[in-house]
Amino acid sequence: MHYIPTLNDTFVTDDNQRVKIIHTDQQRVLLAPLINNVDEGDILLPVESFREQLRIGNLRLLTSRNETIEQYSDYQVKEADKRRTFLDEMERLYNLGMPPTASATIKQVKQNVEDKHHIAKKKHGDSTLCRWWKDYKDADFNLEASIKDRKIQTKRLNPASEVFLNKHLSNVWTKGNAENIAGGYRQYVKHAHQAIEENSAIQVVCESTFRNRLSDLNQFSLVAQSGNYSEITKALRTLCKKIHLNRALERVEMDRLSLNLALIGDDGKPTENVSIYIAIDCYSRYPISVTYEIGTSEDTVGALRSLKRIITDSNQQLPAFGLPEEVVVDNGPGYSSEAFRHVTKRLNISLTKTPSNQPWRKPFVESFNNTLRREFFEGASFTLPDGSEVLGVPGYFPKRTQTSLKPPTEESIKNAARITISDFEKQLLLYLHHYVNSAHSSLAGKTPQQVWDESIALHPQPATMDSLIHSAFHCFESKVKLSSRGTVQVDNQVFADAQLKQLYLNAKTLDKKQDLSVYVQRDPDDARYVTVIATFESLASEVIVENVPNRALKNDEFSCPVSFEQLNEGNAGCKRRDIYFGEFDTHIKPKRQKRLSGKIVQSANKNIKKGLSVDERIKQSNNLYNERNVTNKRKEETTSSSISTKHSSSKTARQSYKQHDFWDEDAV
Repeated sequence: MHYIPTLNDTFVTDDNQRVKIIHTDQQRVLLAPLINNVDEGDILLPVESFREQLRIGNLRLLTSRNETIEQYSDYQVKEADKRRTFLDEMERLYNLGMPPTASATIKQVKQNVEDKHHIAKKKHGDSTLCRWWKDYKDADFNLEASIKDRKIQTKRLNPASEVFLNKHLSNVWTKGNAENIAGGYRQYVKHAHQAIEENSAIQVVCESTFRNRLSDLNQFSLVAQSGNYSEITKALRTLCKKIHLNRALERVEMDRLSLNLALIGDDGKPTENVSIYIAIDCYSRYPISVTYEIGTSEDTVGALRSLKRIITDSNQQLPAFGLPEEVVVDNGPGYSSEAFRHVTKRLNISLTKTPSNQPWRKPFVESFNNTLRREFFEGASFTLPDGSEVLGVPGYFPKRTQTSLKPPTEESIKNAARITISDFEKQLLLYLHHYVNSAHSSLAGKTPQQVWDESIALHPQPATMDSLIHSAFHCFESKVKLSSRGTVQVDNQVFADAQLKQLYLNAKTLDKKQDLSVYVQRDPDDARYVTVIATFESLASEVIVENVPNRALKNDEFSCPVSFEQLNEGNAGCKRRDIYFGEFDTHIKPKRQKRLSGKIVQSANKNIKKGLSVDERIKQSNNLYNERNVTNKRKEETTSSSISTKHSSSKTARQSYKQHDFWDEDAV
């Protein structure tokens, strides 16, 4: 508290004695007890000591005739102590008639302060001292009043309100519904009141706070549309910090990465282009699902296969899996299919789709894609069998960062193929293992594996029933006949169950002529079980038989999933593969057909040196061409004469030589 001492103001001391001011000036304050003899027990205090007693509470003001008692914050008091030494010296020189803000005066002030108080001259600049003096003079030489207090910090939200607001903002922004801020705020208020019924700690923020938070996210759309590859990469990293998450599997982003890369197949020939399906846990930055395909475009099978690898434990080298709370995808054909939506709904997974052609709304997976390109496909160091080292995956063409550059053709990509499929699988798996065990700056120096393990330890995942997963991914439906043996055949595989046989007998007993067609739902990536749905007219309701086993598989073969493609065609030539640890290290250089040799013609530079005219050059070229034709013709004649009969008539020979003017009749 800043208090100006005034006569007859009363105070209470720390021992509950009442005193009043009977005299005051700029240097001293005289206090006297409120008794008959005012001279008994008077207290004389310097002004600074008097203010210190007020500050620590030894003196408490009761009544005052001064109507302007100002309150000063701790910052103002601390700042005043810092400025007082310089301003007192400037005021002293000012009273001596020196201009306070002149260069010579400021120099003298710094020198005097250094000599008296040992404060370096460079502690504060000249402009700073001039600004202090101006504020001090404008405040009528009241030091504390000349210092403006800092802005009052906005009230922080409690954790529950912060979590709800961040989750709502990230959801709205990811879906692309962030342009209408007023409408977005009304939606936020509605959802917040619904959430308050379950958690009373949640508070509704004001519209200005909502607007500021959402505007911070909207500004990244402008950067992402600029086309500047470097700025977009930086923006993606910043966006990942803007989306706040609290545990693993709270948000998982999925994407498909197309590569300008061909591999060497098992037949020794170049394959089609490679594409990778990637799923990233946004909290731990863990790639919990990485599958690749060869020569296929984005489809529902590939997207579902990637989703299944998120939920199931399919790789011992990357032991991270679980049921995600939210999955964020784009509008690609694989992710926008009805089957993909059906599976996520059955597994109770929230599906969020980003707008078309706006990949920055999935910043985590896009950032990982850039890292994978930069650190593995372009920047990794590989040692070839001959001991030489190469930078980047052999045969990989980088992504175009400028529209003026022409994309590589399919033929050029195939011609550049150098590594086999098994070597690619091995190196990709090794890199992913290196990635999840490397420290990340965005994770406070921890590795994705550490963050994942810590989160799972704090928030254990509920056990997911295998039967639920099997039935959820049975989303491809076919209509087939139910045989009398209780079997159904779909995609060249036969499935049998005792319940199906009993179902056939019951249906035939009720109506022998009815159609016994059933619907079979299957997962193309798992041919172990199918789901059969019967809707016979004779039945009161449809009958669903789940987990009908494959008759061709034995007991030990049901432990691991096997696709229909693998059972029908064998492992060779299978285009859909998981990453596994290979042992082959080869570097194949495809043979090239040698260029046909021909006669070397004169270059343009040599013709210029000869000083030939245009007509002379044409004539020389014609002569060279004619000479080559005559030589080829003679070779043909020599070959023809060697295989002709030796007893040709002399008349035929004479006529032949006459045609070339080489015949001498006198010599016959």
